[in-house]
Amino acid sequence: MAELRSDWLQRPLGDLLTLRYGKGLPSRRRRPGPYPVYGSGGIIGYHDEPLVPGPGIIVGRKGSIGTVHYEGRSFFPIDTVFFVELKDPEVDLRYVYYMLKASALYTLNTDAAVPGLNRDVAHRQVFGTPPFPVQRKIASILSAYDGVIENNLRRIQILEEVAQLVYREWFVKFRFPGHEKVRMVDSPLGKIPETWKETALGEVTALIKRGIAPAYDESSPSIVINQRCIRHSRLDMSQSRRHRKTVPVDRYVVRGDVLVNSTGVGTLGRVAQVQTDLPDCTVDTHVTIVRPADSQDPDFFGLQVLSLEPLFQQQGRGTTGQTELNREAISNAPYRDPGPALQRRFGSAVRRLRVLSAHLAPINDVVRQTRDLLLPKLVSGELDVSDLDVDVREATP
Repeated sequence: MAELRSDWLQRPLGDLLTLRYGKGLPSRRRRPGPYPVYGSGGIIGYHDEPLVPGPGIIVGRKGSIGTVHYEGRSFFPIDTVFFVELKDPEVDLRYVYYMLKASALYTLNTDAAVPGLNRDVAHRQVFGTPPFPVQRKIASILSAYDGVIENNLRRIQILEEVAQLVYREWFVKFRFPGHEKVRMVDSPLGKIPETWKETALGEVTALIKRGIAPAYDESSPSIVINQRCIRHSRLDMSQSRRHRKTVPVDRYVVRGDVLVNSTGVGTLGRVAQVQTDLPDCTVDTHVTIVRPADSQDPDFFGLQVLSLEPLFQQQGRGTTGQTELNREAISNAPYRDPGPALQRRFGSAVRRLRVLSAHLAPINDVVRQTRDLLLPKLVSGELDVSDLDVDVREATP
C-alpha cells in the first residue's frame, strides 16, 4: 500500500469499527432461503434467516485470513469470519470495504498452526481516513469499476444459460431440428433417438489427466489454474496464480479443454471449459484436464460435460466422506453422442453466444486490473480526488 497522506486523520482501525465474530452454522442446519452464508472464501451457501442486516463487510478470520467481501443483502457470517460494525457515522461503509481490500490484513497471522486473524491486532492497525465527502468519492470511483465487472458477469451468465437451455431442449427433451421424423428406442439411460449412441466419456476424449504441483512465483509469465478458478461453467482467471515450474507438454491447457475440479470441499465436481487461447497455462493437481477427441464438436462436448456436474459432485463425495473425483470416475461418466452432423449443427447454433461470453471475460480482467492499480493510490491519497466532481450516489450502500 502506498504511503498515507499526512493531511488525512491517522486512526487505529478499532476507532473506526469493531470486528464482530460470526456464528457457527454447519451445512446440516442450513435451511433453504435467500440469505447468503459467508465463510472466509466467500459465499458457501444460503439460509432462511440472516444474522446481520445488510449491507455489510465480511473479513476472513480463519483459513483464508484477511479476505474482504462486501454484501449488499442481509447475510449470515459463520464462525470463521468477522463482520464489520461501524462506530463512526462519518465513515462510509463502501470506503471501509476498499480501505480493507487495500490493506495487508492477510499478513497478520497470529497462529502458526492454523492461520488466524487476531481481532485485537487488527484493531491496532492504523489507517488514513479522509473527510467523509472524499471517502464517498473514492468509493464511488472504485464501485463504478466493480459495477462494470458485475454487469459483465451477469451477461456472461445469461449467455451461458441460454446455451445450456438450447442444449437441454435438443439433447434432454429431444426437441432438436427434425426430431419429429426420428424413432425413439430403449437405452440404458432411457429412450433415445435410434441413431444416437450411449457411451462413456473416456471413449470420446483425447486426454484425461491431472495437473502439476506448481512452484509458485508471481513474477513468472506462466499461469496455473486452481480449483478456485472453476465457477460453474466459466473460468475466473482472476483467481489463477503464477508458477516457474517446467510443465510437461500434455499438462498445458488448450482451447476446448474441459476442466473438472477433482478435490476439495465446496468446489468438488465443478466444471468449466476453456473457450479462449491461454498460452503457457496449466492446471494444478486439484484439477483434471478433459480434452475432447477430434470427432467431437467442442461446444457440444463442453455443455454435455457441464451437465455431468451433479454426477461428479455425488461420485466425488462417495460413501467414505472423502472428497476426491478420480480419473476412472470421470472416464466412466455417461456420454450421449448424437452423431457428428447434429453436434456440428448444435455448435453452430450456440457458438456465437459462447464466443461473446468468452470475449467478455478478458474485458473484465482489464477492468479488474485497472481497479486494482487505482485502489491503493486512492485510499492512500496519492491520487487526490477532493476537487473532482464525482456522483457519489452509487457509493452509498
